Amino acid sequence: MPSTIGTYYRAAVEEARKEIESTPDERVIGLPPEEWVDYLVTKWGMVEVELDSLRETAMSEIEREY
Repeated sequence: MPSTIGTYYRAAVEEARKEIESTPDERVIGLPPEEWVDYLVTKWGMVEVELDSLRETAMSEIEREY
């Protein structure tokens, strides 16, 4: 089944949540919040999607349930 951006982000948010919950308090307490956020965004984020104005075909996200 092909992945969508929405599918990727739902999985990334879940994996980031697991990482946050499993990180020892001793590590997080001494870490500046901005550094922690930068780390998580770098690890789990995705490069910005840019519109290709040269293409004529438009894409849309479709989710199906069976």
